[in-house]
Amino acid sequence: MSMPGQTMGVSAFTEHLIKSLGISRSELALAYMLGTLTSSFILPYAGKVYDKVGARVMAFAASVGMGLTLVILSFSDRFTVGLSSFSVIVVMFFGFLMLRFWGQGVLTLSCRNMLVKWFEHKRGLVTGLSGPIVALGFSATPLALNYFITKQGWQNTWLILGIISIVGFSLLVLVFFRDNPEDCGLLPDGVHADAAATKKESIAIRQYTASEAKRTFPFWIIGLSHIRHPFTLISQVLLASI
Repeated sequence: MSMPGQTMGVSAFTEHLIKSLGISRSELALAYMLGTLTSSFILPYAGKVYDKVGARVMAFAASVGMGLTLVILSFSDRFTVGLSSFSVIVVMFFGFLMLRFWGQGVLTLSCRNMLVKWFEHKRGLVTGLSGPIVALGFSATPLALNYFITKQGWQNTWLILGIISIVGFSLLVLVFFRDNPEDCGLLPDGVHADAAATKKESIAIRQYTASEAKRTFPFWIIGLSHIRHPFTLISQVLLASI
């Protein structure tokens, strides 16, 4: 569901946006780059909100936020008519900023964090199983989007995706998402709290503050593994200093 906010999802609309908005490829890329970088500086604050309200609230807000953004972007060719190239770039900058923030940022953050909170001993196994599924979805979605764009047009495709996100996925979040297993009378890995209480084994969980995490080796290994280009490196170094 986060694919409309991922680069692979946006790339399916690139050619159509260039033709409809009347801007060059480099101008569209500039708007996308600035929107992506700006959203990356806002995400740490979204992470703090996540710590307070939990995955269910944040994923619901992200679903609605991304959906509304997609609906607005579906009309971008209409409300940019007659605007200068600079004005179009500004409009698309804000559109990409919200799309990347809600889709690629908050929604992904909420889902992945919720997943690992439900597992401890089996966390590696579950993360490993989710990897191929996510990769398959990321690989197949651009082809699916291109098919729907061919049949429905890029405007209607974004509009339909927005409605699905607002009405469909947000409802799934409210029904199925739970922040912690303890809230459901369970412990991580699916152990019932009452049954686990009878066991003599004690589970020690080490919690880290943000400043403590940034002084650990795994934090930087995981963070650096996501770097794809110099701009990402610069943004991650700056984010770590916040």
